[in-house]
Amino acid sequence: MIGKRLGSLAAAVPGSRTTSVLQEIPVAASLMARLHSMNLATWKTDPFMLEAHGLRILDDLEAELKSIAASSGLPEGRCVMAQVCIERT
Repeated sequence: MIGKRLGSLAAAVPGSRTTSVLQEIPVAASLMARLHSMNLATWKTDPFMLEAHGLRILDDLEAELKSIAASSGLPEGRCVMAQVCIERT
């Protein structure tokens, strides 16, 4: 996951001071499904994704995500976000 690497990548910037924090954020399953389903608009037109997985699989994934997005009572998930601040010194 790139978020975990951002702090070390930022710390390598010459002439800077870096602060990096990973923050765990609880997120409802329905919201996570809606967020992930937004990727499908891109994936379904991406030659690599179509060749690697096929349109049927992506359509099935989209249907599953829509079902989760419309559901309630599912367990909450968690998302880890990276916050990085780079200051010139």
